[in-house]
Amino acid sequence: MDKLDAINVMLSHIAQAPISSLEGHKTARIAMAEDILEQESASVQMLGWFFNSESDYPLHPDENGEIYLPKNTLRVSLPYESDEYVQHGLKLYNKTRHTYKIGRTLKADIVKQLDFDALPPIAKSYIVKMAANKFVAKVKGSKEMYAFSQAEVAEAKLALEEAEANTGNYSALGEYRYRLKRSI
Repeated sequence: MDKLDAINVMLSHIAQAPISSLEGHKTARIAMAEDILEQESASVQMLGWFFNSESDYPLHPDENGEIYLPKNTLRVSLPYESDEYVQHGLKLYNKTRHTYKIGRTLKADIVKQLDFDALPPIAKSYIVKMAANKFVAKVKGSKEMYAFSQAEVAEAKLALEEAEANTGNYSALGEYRYRLKRSI
């Protein structure tokens, strides 16, 4: 399923004909569907999953000693450092020294936002169901109207959580490769 397919799933639940392209002039509903899909994708990915989390990601300072994060960074943590470093937009800030000048390479755990088309099918399924429900509720004006039942959404979430458990490199001691804390 690509982004166009996802938008067409959403449109089908309000009885709107499918579209053949996301390029060119868009109706308000198509633009709304795209926005909701992007918001849901970011919201789900913000949690950090096996497919968009990287451990020990090297962050190198530029010529001014500042560290810029990748443009698609949703969240960063520095498990080997003190709490003095925080994310400010797409830069790291040293809140103890009150400066952006870091001056050295740091290792971070990072969560990145991937384009919808780059997501694994199991994540796309959950995101599309969440997005379709929000889209139908906005278009129809009722929070009780759903494109997918709450059971279907729960099943899609459970499948994604199961994939996370199977590929997230967890151990019996409760430790996991990606030290990012998140709630499922």
